[in-house]
Amino acid sequence: MGTYMVERYLPGVSEEALRAAIARVQAVAAQMQAEGVAVGYLGSTFAPEDQCCFCLFAGPSQAAVRGGKPAGGVSARAHRPGGAHLT
Repeated sequence: MGTYMVERYLPGVSEEALRAAIARVQAVAAQMQAEGVAVGYLGSTFAPEDQCCFCLFAGPSQAAVRGGKPAGGVSARAHRPGGAHLT
């Protein structure tokens, strides 16, 4: 299982809209797991000055994360290996 980052460009997003987008991401990841696709949502970081949200996922491959559309209906700018997830 690897860690993957999805970069999403969210210009002018309000805090309420950001929270709704994250809820959609969580729901899509849960649906994927229910369908047997081992993709899990790990969390997000929002960079307001760059208008970007970086979401981390655990999954068997980059293709599984990309193919499952875990961005929750929000267009993703990039999917890339996320390196180590430290807590």
